[in-house]
Amino acid sequence: VREIRELWPERRLDVLAVLPVAVSTTVATRAAFDAFDADPELSEPLYRPGIRQCIDVTYALTQQQTIWEYAPRSRGAEDYGAFIRHLAGRRGRPAAQPAAS
Repeated sequence: VREIRELWPERRLDVLAVLPVAVSTTVATRAAFDAFDADPELSEPLYRPGIRQCIDVTYALTQQQTIWEYAPRSRGAEDYGAFIRHLAGRRGRPAAQPAAS
């Protein structure tokens, strides 16, 4: 973020959210969350718990579909929906429900 701001100082860059994806119970995931927590600029917008690992997200991408089209009841759809509601709540707006097929 700092480097981008240095490259384009005339443009405003706000970090609305930090969204960890493919979150699991591994040491690597814990280390990533620790690194975000240690950064004063990224710790506040850090969305916990993030998006859990979900193979349906990968399959949806390969089918050029959203997770709600491919697997509307999956962990991925649940997690992304929760993230959207979280962001909408922070911005003071109600979140639109993702369309399920």
